[in-house]
Amino acid sequence: EASGIRWVIDFKTSEPAEGESLSSFEAREHALYGPQLENYAALIAELPWVTNAPIQKALYYPGIQHLALLNA
Repeated sequence: EASGIRWVIDFKTSEPAEGESLSSFEAREHALYGPQLENYAALIAELPWVTNAPIQKALYYPGIQHLALLNA
C-alpha cells in the first residue's frame, strides 16, 4: 500500500549453472517462468480492488539472495 505497487513474486530454488552469468541465468529463467507470472498478474488485475495500482512481477532466488524483476 505504501509503494502503490502490487507485487507478484515467485520464489525459485534454481541457481545459475557453473560459469553462467547472472544475466544469462535471468534470461533463461524469464523465458521459462515469464508466461506463468504474466498469468498470475492477469488474474490479480481482474480482482475488484478499491484503488488501482500497477502490478510488478519478479522471481526471487533465496539460494543466491537475488530478486529478478520482469519487465512490465
